[in-house]
Amino acid sequence: MFEGQHHERPQFKVNIKGNDYLGVLHEDEIKWFHPHPHKDFEDEHVEAVESQIQKKLNNMKD
Repeated sequence: MFEGQHHERPQFKVNIKGNDYLGVLHEDEIKWFHPHPHKDFEDEHVEAVESQIQKKLNNMKD
């Protein structure tokens, strides 16, 4: 998103139990688009998913 611009941010889509969730990584924090997975899953589950997403996106930067 915003490729080549000052506001460039990695965008991702993750499928959890058949539902697609979209978001961006901004300043090492995940910002979810609607719907938010927090409405459907426990915080611990979402935090584990976010950790995996951050690792994958950071590996793409290297």
